[in-house]
Amino acid sequence: MKIDPKVLAQTLFTELIQKKHCDIPPEVRIAPAAVPAVEAKIRLYQFTSILLAVITKAQAKPDFVPVQEHLERLFFPPTLQQGFDIFWDVRGAMKDLGELLTVTDKDRTDSSSKAGKSMSWARNWLSSINIEENNPVTLALFALKWMDYHIMVTNSLKDFDPVG
Repeated sequence: MKIDPKVLAQTLFTELIQKKHCDIPPEVRIAPAAVPAVEAKIRLYQFTSILLAVITKAQAKPDFVPVQEHLERLFFPPTLQQGFDIFWDVRGAMKDLGELLTVTDKDRTDSSSKAGKSMSWARNWLSSINIEENNPVTLALFALKWMDYHIMVTNSLKDFDPVG
């Protein structure tokens, strides 16, 4: 489907960043004081996941570069000084999500390696906002939710052809 890059970026931002899609599992206890940090981190990682998908798409199809640029304008403050901390947060989230989403040769030959890596990723993600969770099923499902979210975004971008 042909679409204006700004319209695609705005739609991605409105539907996949401003709305929460990757919530904490309901069985995880969250102190009321931690809720703002949880919501901020979810928003950061949803943005980062979308940005990674758009960057990857833009490398193969340069028509997506304006989508990336507009998406960044929607998320980052207007000046570098205002957005410096957010920029570094996004860079850290990119590295973190990259570790979750990257499949190594060991992961291909040893399924427990990938499962262990994803549970460790989820535990670290939660502990960074002072939530301690050790249930392996809860951790695995939380990591899987983030992987599914990224796959959904990546697959949905295949349906669009930015023109401007």
